[in-house]
Amino acid sequence: MLEKKNYRIPAATLVLSFLASCSSQESSPKSPSTSSFESLQPSDLEGTWISSCIPDSSSQTGEKTTRTYRGSNVSIETALFEDTTCRVQYAFVSTIGSYKLGKKITSLDSTYTVDNTMATRTMTAVNASGVATFNHFNQFGFSNWVINVPKDIKGIAKDGKKRDDYQEITYTVVQVKGTSMRVGTAGKKDTPSGNSPETRNTVLDTIVFTKQRSDK
Repeated sequence: MLEKKNYRIPAATLVLSFLASCSSQESSPKSPSTSSFESLQPSDLEGTWISSCIPDSSSQTGEKTTRTYRGSNVSIETALFEDTTCRVQYAFVSTIGSYKLGKKITSLDSTYTVDNTMATRTMTAVNASGVATFNHFNQFGFSNWVINVPKDIKGIAKDGKKRDDYQEITYTVVQVKGTSMRVGTAGKKDTPSGNSPETRNTVLDTIVFTKQRSDK
């Protein structure tokens, strides 16, 4: 069973482009210059991309994220695990929205601007440990978590209050090289906030997503 510790949104969850609504509002470096759209098309993103297990040594937990692109729509599901090897899942965060590809970043290899719009965001506990932990800490303001029943957490902080910095559209980048993909970081210190085109987050995260064989 999970230790009774306050749940915090996992780092990789925040990394996922339009989950970046929690980014800092502080001033950020301006985005690099862009050129006209060259080669990346929505068809290049079409399919399912999965990250490896991302361990968190401080909490002794792990997470794995799946990004699925269909047309102009994208769904992102981050599975949360009780261990650093991603074997025992206790919850997942699901975000659904749309995206729009833009121009090539001239200073970055195979990297393009992308604007993401969040439509829905939910969190679901999938085992007794997750339910007990979430109810103990009233996660996102809820004290009635039950297994496999999602809670709407769009625009809500983990203490249940409305996020002052919430926005539906975030501005970031995506890099695709063959069957590997990286996206812009989010919510990290000293990186652009992604709250506007002028503060677009152009810093690529180190997490690599791999396109699944059936979608290649």
